[in-house]
Amino acid sequence: MLYEAIFVEKGKPKLPRLIIKDPSIAKYTQGFGTLDLDIGIVALYENKPIGVIWGRAFSIDNKGYGFIHEDIPEIRMAIQSEFRNKGIGTELLCRIEVAYRKLGVTALSLSVDKKNPAKRLYQRNGYLNYSEKDGAITMKKNI
Repeated sequence: MLYEAIFVEKGKPKLPRLIIKDPSIAKYTQGFGTLDLDIGIVALYENKPIGVIWGRAFSIDNKGYGFIHEDIPEIRMAIQSEFRNKGIGTELLCRIEVAYRKLGVTALSLSVDKKNPAKRLYQRNGYLNYSEKDGAITMKKNI
């Protein structure tokens, strides 16, 4: 699902699957579950994964694309294309926010390409633009 979470503009060639081995991408899942604020939630349909949302707190020395602060986990989400626009993304966002609130986290961040239609999903769910760089928007939501 890490590969599915990488946005490629419609009409552009798909990136090679090996892109997930790039250290700037791999850090989102490498050793997942070993850090205190690692949380992952999977959406299933007929007992098969169709979507996932996960979050991880990065350090100042190892920033993610949507890094704001070490106390603000960055979330990533991927939903298989045939299951998009059915409310699954909203449900996953709600569930990860609840899970992080239980841990005392007060805000979440994410990075989204300006051209990615998922940007509207995040906006509808209360994520606000925090900063922009190289065609991507870092968004933040106080939870």
